[in-house]
Amino acid sequence: MLAQADKGRTTVIIYKEQYTNKTHSFLTENNIQPLHKNPINKDHKHIQEILQQNNLIFNKRQVKYLLKKNPTPSTLNAQLKLHKPNIPI
Repeated sequence: MLAQADKGRTTVIIYKEQYTNKTHSFLTENNIQPLHKNPINKDHKHIQEILQQNNLIFNKRQVKYLLKKNPTPSTLNAQLKLHKPNIPI
C-alpha cells in the first residue's frame, strides 16, 4: 500500500499488514481506548442550541450554513514517521 510520510511530501510503500500492526501497536502502547458511545451527536446538539440562542450574532440562514446535517466521526489516518528509527507510526 502507499502511505504518506509524516514530514515532507514523501510517499512510502509498505505492506498493509505491517501498517495495520504498527498502528494497532501504537494505539495499545498509548492506552487509547475506543469510545462506546458516539459523542458527536450530543456535541452537535449543544452547538446548535448555542447558535440558535445567539440570534443577535447569527441569523437563521447563517446558523443553517454553520451546522452540518448528519455529522460523522473522523477516520483514523496514521502517517509514518521516517525521521525516527524503525519507522514507527
